[in-house]
Amino acid sequence: MREITVSAPESDILLEHLRSFVSTFLQVVPSSCVKFDLRKCNRIPPLLALPLAAHISRTGSVWMEPQSDRVKGYLYAIGFPSGAGMGQQGKSYFPIAVLETYQNLEDFEKKQKLFLDLICEKVPEGYKNPVKYSFSELTTNVVEHSKSEKEYLFAQYYPKKKFMDICILDTGRGIAQTYKEENKWELSDKDAITKAVEGYSTTKNLEGERGCGLRHSIKIVCEGLEGEFILVSGSAILYSEKAEKKLFSVSNFYWQGVVVLFRIPTREAKQFNLYDFIK
Repeated sequence: MREITVSAPESDILLEHLRSFVSTFLQVVPSSCVKFDLRKCNRIPPLLALPLAAHISRTGSVWMEPQSDRVKGYLYAIGFPSGAGMGQQGKSYFPIAVLETYQNLEDFEKKQKLFLDLICEKVPEGYKNPVKYSFSELTTNVVEHSKSEKEYLFAQYYPKKKFMDICILDTGRGIAQTYKEENKWELSDKDAITKAVEGYSTTKNLEGERGCGLRHSIKIVCEGLEGEFILVSGSAILYSEKAEKKLFSVSNFYWQGVVVLFRIPTREAKQFNLYDFIK
């Protein structure tokens, strides 16, 4: 069994979290059973913890526990890797939730709402509706497009630093394959993300309201809330904030499915009208 060294980020900078995620999974063949070495990790943020949990659960991979008792305790508290019971939470974290996408739809939506309601307890009143809109749009995509059997959710609140990271992922067919199967479009992973962000739906071959959820969510998070947004599918990665947007491919890296992480501020809300961003 191949051993994978996991290098944790040294700071709260989101691009460093992305770098740790990519450097870890550059060493992993998709769907392969490996041993993740977490011994030197002094932190494991959502963008690293949730993909690790999903890969371990999906493939039967194993891991070596962190040497740090603090980090080891944190992983236990968040339900790593198989998830915790719905409705549980700590003072600053919302444990990993694993939702079965092919179970009763009403039950699935009820569990999504429960997770969202817990998150919104930490969000300023003026930001609740924008966060609810973005979360709902992004999680609905898993059910409608991914054909993944499971959806993974995890959020971490940083009260002293006044922000929250919310991570959503699946291990389904990915954006490019979805366009190929539904629209008969042959696209690279990078071009597929471009189409998705432009609002081209995989449920119909034209731009329309149903296909604009991702575009609107990025605009809400980055321009409205002045947060950051990361989208990963296949070998392509989109990083967006208010001042810039970067879309790039990484050689020898591949995530089967989609990973989304958005960071939102939890400071006192400024004036915000959701409908200015979804017209």
